[in-house]
Amino acid sequence: MVNILVIKKSGSIKVTDYTEESVNQLYKVAGFKTKQDFSCVTEWTMENDKNKTYDYCVYAKNNGNAGNENKYDFPPPIDNELYFGSCVIVKKKNNTLKSIRLEEWEYVYESLFGGFEDLGDEDSDDEEDYELGPNDKLTKSGYLQDGFVVDDDEFEDEDEDDEYFEGEPDQEDDLVYSDDNDDNIDSNTENAVSPERNKKNNVDTVFQTILPDKDSELSE
Repeated sequence: MVNILVIKKSGSIKVTDYTEESVNQLYKVAGFKTKQDFSCVTEWTMENDKNKTYDYCVYAKNNGNAGNENKYDFPPPIDNELYFGSCVIVKKKNNTLKSIRLEEWEYVYESLFGGFEDLGDEDSDDEEDYELGPNDKLTKSGYLQDGFVVDDDEFEDEDEDDEYFEGEPDQEDDLVYSDDNDDNIDSNTENAVSPERNKKNNVDTVFQTILPDKDSELSE
């Protein structure tokens, strides 16, 4: 009698006793009435967790009804194959069945996938604890204040200064230039006049044009 692994349709693994010396009755352990379409689908020669080499074989049925697919994630080269119902994993040495342990299969399973990296452990190893010195300061966000990280208050102060200058009126915005002298206006604001002053100058110009010069009448 040896121990074999039965992989249920749901993907769970169960260790089961197998009393036969050959694999001819494995289909019964898997729950099938006949051995039709039930055969060895792949075989790996691997070292187990005790550095001993064995053959690990998967027996499965590759034909079945929809909805009865096995959900277990098998290693390559059968990782993309579809099997139905329960599957069986056995261990052999020189074509003789040997007992397999669940921990042993998990080790072989990981090896077949090329090994799994524990990213959480790597992150914890890379992280270093930093102790604050007497002159070190932290920002409100919890970062170390240095030449690259500044406190949020500095940005707030800059924003307040921008708002103050943004409200100041532009001196040139209130100035109106005379339409008659557009071609001769200098870039300096000395040539610019306010609307009230421009209006007064236009009125004086009209009266000077209509009223004759007294000196000119007397001269005549």
